[in-house]
Amino acid sequence: MSEQQTQNQPLVKANGHSGSNGKNGSHKNGANLSENSIYFKVAVPQSIVKRDGRIVPFEMDRIENALERCFTTLDIEPKTPVHDITIQVVNVVAAKYDLPTVEGVQDIVEMVLQAAGEYEAAKHYILYRAEHAKMRTKRPVPDTVRDAFAESDPYFPTQLQKFQFYDKYSRFNYDLGRRET
Repeated sequence: MSEQQTQNQPLVKANGHSGSNGKNGSHKNGANLSENSIYFKVAVPQSIVKRDGRIVPFEMDRIENALERCFTTLDIEPKTPVHDITIQVVNVVAAKYDLPTVEGVQDIVEMVLQAAGEYEAAKHYILYRAEHAKMRTKRPVPDTVRDAFAESDPYFPTQLQKFQFYDKYSRFNYDLGRRET
C-alpha cells in the first residue's frame, strides 16, 4: 500500500471498534503492530506549530529520528520497533490536535513510549527535553527586544501597567517570531 493511500485511511475499523484485546500474537503490552491493527493506518497532520510560532509542514520522519537517537544513545534495542512507535505517536497526535505543537507532540511521544513499555527510553527522553528547555531559558534576550521594551518605559508608571498593556494588546508577529503591539 502506498504512503499516500495509508495516510487517507480512517483510524477506526469498519466494525466500529477502535482497539484490540491484546491477543493475536501481539506483544505482552499490546504495542506490537500488525496490518490489522488500528495503528497501522496513519493519518498524518499536515502542519505543526514550532516553538517560535511558525507553522511548518509536519514531518513524521523527525519523530522517528528522535526516537532512534534516543535508543541509540541508551544503547538498547527497543521492544517495539521504532517505526511502530512513531505510527502510534502520529495517530494520537492526529486524533488529539487539529494543529499540533512541538511541545504537544513531545508529550505524546513520552506517553507512547511509556505505554509501549519503553520506560528507560521514556525517562531519557523526558530528561533530554528538560535539559533543552533549561538551555532555551538561559539564552540571552536579543538587544533589539531589550531596546523595544526600554523605549516603552516612560509610558508606563508601573510594571503592572506595562504588563497589562502587553498582555492585552500585543499580537504575535510571525516575521519577528515574537509578540508585538
